[in-house]
Amino acid sequence: FFETLWSGRTPGKKILKLRVLKEGGQPIGFFDALLRNLIRFVDFLPFYYCAGILVMIFSPRNKRLGDWVAGTIVVREAQAAPSPLPLREPVGDAEFVPINEQEYQVIRRFLSRRNEIQPQDRTEICTRIAAPILSRAGIEGQDDDLESFLETIAGQYRETHKSL
Repeated sequence: FFETLWSGRTPGKKILKLRVLKEGGQPIGFFDALLRNLIRFVDFLPFYYCAGILVMIFSPRNKRLGDWVAGTIVVREAQAAPSPLPLREPVGDAEFVPINEQEYQVIRRFLSRRNEIQPQDRTEICTRIAAPILSRAGIEGQDDDLESFLETIAGQYRETHKSL
C-alpha cells in the first residue's frame, strides 16, 4: 500500500531514506509492490528470512527474491536536495536525436532523481535508457558520458516542443 502511494517508500524506508524503483528508474506500480511483497513469504523460509538473506548475500546487487521477481531495486535517496530539473540546454553543434514524449518523460525523471541513486545503479539505469536511443540513431562511442548525452537530447526535445 505505502510503496504504491508514497513513490516506492514505506514508513521504514522513508526514515532510512530508501526507495523502491523499477530497474529502469521508473516508479513502481501497484502490481510491482504486490508481487515483491508476496514473495516476502518465500524470503522468510525456512525461518527468520534465511532464504532472503542468502539470496541477498550472493546477489551482486544485494537484491532479495521479491526484487528479482518484480524487476525492482532499492536505492538510497540523496542527502542533499537535488535541483528540480537539472537539464542542460542543447549543445549548438550536437547531433539532433529525435525522441518521443514517453522517452523524454523517462529521461526527465531519471535526470531529476539521479542524485538519489547509488552510482552503480545510476550508471546501469542511464545505460538502459540511452542504449535504445543511441542504437536507433546509429550513434556509437557515447559510453563515457551518457548522462550528458541524455541531458542534451532532453534539451533538444524541449527546444523543439516548447509548447509542452
